[in-house]
Amino acid sequence: MKRHTLPAFLLAVVVIDTLWIAASPPPGRTTNPFFLYLVFFAAGGFLAGFALAPLTRRFASLVGAFAAFALLALVMSIAEEVIAYLTGSGLYQDGKHALAPGLVHASLPLFTWSLGVYAANRLFAFGRLELYVIAGLSGWMCETVIGGLVFKQPLLALAALPAIAFSYFVLIFLPLRSVGDRSAGGRRSGWRVPVGVVLPAILWSLGGIIGAVLVRAQ
Repeated sequence: MKRHTLPAFLLAVVVIDTLWIAASPPPGRTTNPFFLYLVFFAAGGFLAGFALAPLTRRFASLVGAFAAFALLALVMSIAEEVIAYLTGSGLYQDGKHALAPGLVHASLPLFTWSLGVYAANRLFAFGRLELYVIAGLSGWMCETVIGGLVFKQPLLALAALPAIAFSYFVLIFLPLRSVGDRSAGGRRSGWRVPVGVVLPAILWSLGGIIGAVLVRAQ
């Protein structure tokens, strides 16, 4: 019972944050697009992670742990961007961005970030919940610190931390469930937390730069 207490608490915080987001639509909007995104991607992806895990484990046994993780991470990154486009959230909230360049510009950093999580998990021994929490914080840092929101609207960035972190957790939930302990390695070290936060963020930034270059070259 005790081992479920912390996960249940964290999930409750995410639910409360999501309800706050639902009750706080942008000016001139009756519905918050980010809330719709959380319903379809975060909640839907979380449930899909449980439903599809047995199928993806068989896939991983055929192609290997890293290949399965990478392919599923790519699928999740593309799905995330498609859902953001359909709900008009994130990059598409201003209605000025088309889907095709967004798939390159925004999906690529999500994919490279996911590979950073995999690499960190190979370097150090994480507890499963520990890895998910650290990865979520890394994703939040990418979205708000590197993305600049924390400097423009720091209170909003902090208030949305649980929901943003959870959406990044969902991004790697199914890929990690597909490979199980085969993605884990290394040993426990005091460096695991900073590396788990910073390494994925570095690859997120690299993916964003490459994606921007590719979009401009089109």
